[in-house]
Amino acid sequence: RQHLACNGQHHTCNRQHLACNGQHHTCNRQHLACNGQHHTCNGQHHSCNRRHLVCNRQHLACNRQHHTCNRQHLACNRQHLACNRQHLACYKQLYDVILWQRDGIGRC
Repeated sequence: RQHLACNGQHHTCNRQHLACNGQHHTCNRQHLACNGQHHTCNGQHHSCNRRHLVCNRQHLACNRQHHTCNRQHLACNRQHLACNRQHLACYKQLYDVILWQRDGIGRC
C-alpha cells in the first residue's frame, strides 16, 4: 500500500517537474528575445549618439562663425558711425561757408 502511495507521489512530482521544465523553456525563449531586442536598441542608441555628436560639432562650428561675423559686423558699424560723424562735420563746414558767402557772417 505504501509503495502504491509513493508511486502516486512520484507521478505527481514528475508531472510538476515537466510543467516546470516547460515554463523554464518558455522563459528562456522570452529572455533570448529580450536580449536580441536589447542588442538592437543598443545599436540604434549608438547610432543616434554618433549623429548627435556630429550635429553638436556642426552647431559649435556655426556658433563660432556667427560670433566671428558678429564681431566683423560690429567693427563695420563702428566704422560707419565714424564716417557719418565726419560726413556731418563736413556738412556743417559747408553750411558755414554758404552762410559766410551769403551773409558775410560765420557761425561759431
